[in-house]
Amino acid sequence: MAGRFRCGVEGQLILNSLPQRIDAAEAGLGLAYVPDDCVAEALASGRLVRVLAEWTPPSPATISITPAGASIPALSRCYWKLCDADLIDKSVKCSR
Repeated sequence: MAGRFRCGVEGQLILNSLPQRIDAAEAGLGLAYVPDDCVAEALASGRLVRVLAEWTPPSPATISITPAGASIPALSRCYWKLCDADLIDKSVKCSR
């Protein structure tokens, strides 16, 4: 098929931690799908390079679901405020 190709991939590394994914990518262990602002310095310095840019989906949204009519705990409301992109400092979101 024109414009498509297949390649074999050996090994598997799965990480749940954003800092670990970035460190692994910088160590050459594979590709990492991470927020741009968390790797801006590594991209600018050449420690990381962007690959497959045309295949990169938009950043996923964070979704929170609560039962209808349920009382929302204060801790949950505080967490939602913290997650608001306008309120959170990038250094907190991307700290290593």
